[in-house]
Amino acid sequence: MKADLHIHTKYSGIGKFWKLKFPDSVEEPRNILKVAKKKGIEVVAITDHNTIRGGVETKKLEKEFGVEVVIGSEIMTTEGEIIGLFLNEDIPKGLSPEETIEKIKEQGGLAIAPHPYSPICKALGDRIFDLDLDGVEVFNAYHRDGIVNNIALNKVIKELPQKAFCIYWRE
Repeated sequence: MKADLHIHTKYSGIGKFWKLKFPDSVEEPRNILKVAKKKGIEVVAITDHNTIRGGVETKKLEKEFGVEVVIGSEIMTTEGEIIGLFLNEDIPKGLSPEETIEKIKEQGGLAIAPHPYSPICKALGDRIFDLDLDGVEVFNAYHRDGIVNNIALNKVIKELPQKAFCIYWRE
């Protein structure tokens, strides 16, 4: 099964890279599902920043494209970002990681640490080892140099192999 479990839509808001501001994504939900279907991806998780709106909108198109849609959000905590998967409602940004994870699990969701060692995004770093996470992303396509992904992969495989979270393939 092919899956991409960390996708942003046009609802994700404005990103910031140092002093530069830019849309985090400009993709329409319909285009995301069209590309997923073309590439044979069976499941996508829409994880816009601090909102489930993109996931909700994309889910409406699920049957039309035959691609399963997981509603999620990449939530900014006081210490770094956490992805919630299988959400039904928004979780407020700015809570502690522990509070955010608790709110994700109250909805029956999964809590994933994205890009834990990113120097660009606010990341949890070694906090991943003492939080009640369901998974840790060890490959993020945004970090193409491989260094950040290798740090995550090596640390997580050594310390938390059961939580290594990576859906990746080459075509």
